[in-house]
Amino acid sequence: MLLVKGAKIYPVNGPMLATGMLLIDDNGKIAAIGETISAPASVDVLDLTGKVILPGFVDAHSHVGIWGDGEGRPAY
Repeated sequence: MLLVKGAKIYPVNGPMLATGMLLIDDNGKIAAIGETISAPASVDVLDLTGKVILPGFVDAHSHVGIWGDGEGRPAY
């Protein structure tokens, strides 16, 4: 487990946390997020004070099928 603390966190579904905490489980998944989180004393701690954590971004912008390939061929 890993406890990430001190960063400004912009979660997908909730308000921005100015100095939030994330608890990441052994499978790399976020187990908890909040202003304060209780965690086992043996957990590794990563201090990201002054950093920003954002959700993953996906570039869904594409131009499928609008270039010249296939010109002169029948449509599907």
